[in-house]
Amino acid sequence: MRLVAPVIAVVGLLMLWEGYTRIFNIRAIALPRPSRVFRAIAEDPGFFASNTWVTLAEAGLGLVLGFLAAATVASLMAHSGLIERLSWPAIIVLQSTPIVVIAPILLTWFGFGLLPKALIVALFVFVPFATNMLTGLRSVDDDLLNVARSVDASTFDVYRNLRIPHALADTFAAARICVSLALVGAVISEFYGGSTSGLGYQFRRALSRIDPDVAWGCIVILAGFGILGTFVVLAAERRILHWHPAHRLDE
Repeated sequence: MRLVAPVIAVVGLLMLWEGYTRIFNIRAIALPRPSRVFRAIAEDPGFFASNTWVTLAEAGLGLVLGFLAAATVASLMAHSGLIERLSWPAIIVLQSTPIVVIAPILLTWFGFGLLPKALIVALFVFVPFATNMLTGLRSVDDDLLNVARSVDASTFDVYRNLRIPHALADTFAAARICVSLALVGAVISEFYGGSTSGLGYQFRRALSRIDPDVAWGCIVILAGFGILGTFVVLAAERRILHWHPAHRLDE
């Protein structure tokens, strides 16, 4: 049922979409039928596959960079009150500043290749990863920390054997959100990045040419990979955190 229920939900949504556009005779320029959108994808799979690969590469690299940066900052903040006090203002500023304002600046600094687009994605996912990981790293019970100190466990031993396992659940919770945010960041980077490929670029180009089938084809593919990525994270979470009470209750 974990696999069947989401499929039923997606199929049901597509059927409602198809029925609504047919019953109320909605014009394609406003909302094309799913059958038209999937037909457009099937008629030129190479076009959509090549542009999908570009966007996934940007999103994947940015997701990794954002995760590594967040893990480093959260680990330092969890072990040092001074670093935490110095870091929070920067995190708040980053969270409060629209990424669409920062994107053109990064593209001016680093050019129009893969790296600046990945950095834009990294900015999208950094704050959710950092805040959740810090919460997890700080959630170790004081009694466990006292036991570790009583046997002369080093700071690294405590970090590896206590803090990281306690932070995994919060990290996976952030990852479920960040998978979709990475795709959003990749699309926005293509809007501002002088791109000539990618789903975001092709979406904007289709809108300018009044081609709703291609535009919605890009949206459907992005949504599909967002759903797929979320389920991959959930599957990895259940496998790695099978000992966690939430997953034991779910069995």
